[in-house]
Amino acid sequence: MAAPAPGQVAGDVLSVAALPDPVGVDRGHEVITLLNTMAAAIDLTGWGLVDAAGGRQDLSGPIADSGVVQVTASGALQLGNQGDTVVLG
Repeated sequence: MAAPAPGQVAGDVLSVAALPDPVGVDRGHEVITLLNTMAAAIDLTGWGLVDAAGGRQDLSGPIADSGVVQVTASGALQLGNQGDTVVLG
């Protein structure tokens, strides 16, 4: 996983919520909500989300200062309906 950019520390961006088992079909509707705790935008390029099975989804683009973004799980990242772990880094 990529290290935070210079001047950033763990906790600048938080994973604050996840919807692992939406009503209906899961694929394309599972989301993870990220929160930027800083007063400046943060570029998520090089960051990623990793689930307990090792599935990774790369992130890119900015998250606005004090902003929230929802990431739709796709590719190798799949959230377990009975519980899972998602790491942002």
